[in-house]
Amino acid sequence: MPSAAVRVGGLVYLYYSGWSRSTQVPYINTTGLAVSEDGGRRFRRMFDGPVLGRGPHEPYSATSPCILIHEGIWHMWYCSGALWQAEGDAFEPVYHIKHAASVDGMHWRPDAGRFCIPPHHPLEASTRPTIARMGDRWHLWFCHRDSRDFRDGVGAYRLGYAWSTDLTTWCREDWNAGLVPADHGWDSIMVAYPEVVETPGGWVMFYNGNGFGVDGVGWARLAAKA
Repeated sequence: MPSAAVRVGGLVYLYYSGWSRSTQVPYINTTGLAVSEDGGRRFRRMFDGPVLGRGPHEPYSATSPCILIHEGIWHMWYCSGALWQAEGDAFEPVYHIKHAASVDGMHWRPDAGRFCIPPHHPLEASTRPTIARMGDRWHLWFCHRDSRDFRDGVGAYRLGYAWSTDLTTWCREDWNAGLVPADHGWDSIMVAYPEVVETPGGWVMFYNGNGFGVDGVGWARLAAKA
């Protein structure tokens, strides 16, 4: 699944999520890197393996990244698998947002053991970060859910939000996320997988609705600065 595209000179780096079956848990997600030399029309894998995957502090998954290049340093915020929670006969993944740094976009150094966004409770799952600079703050949107009744239920994905002045310490303020489920319709139960981009007409957020995006992609325009 494609997650983030970054222009590097005449190249386009595409970070994507890969899936692998596992014998100990249902599956494992890792982050791969592909490159395009024709503006994004065609891509080729840069490596046979992932650029971010399982390790001492990533026992299950490292996936769904967003990328920022700031003052010569590459920053990645990504979804890190924390545990698998048994729910009846099934296992549900629990994951949180972490940070990694790089000097070239290919070799990444994760912040060992530290979650950027503190969860509201141990079984909350947070993923799909997207970052933007507005004024003197960095703004990070993501989506979060419970580990129970999250498939179009009361625990379904909602938008979360945090801000920072140094890209290291984040203040979580979900009430300032700016978008909640609608009263009815395709995004009345779930708001998930945000992507914030700046356009000539202002800041726009693309997102998915009910059923993890079964009806497609919606968009919303920022009415005022966050």
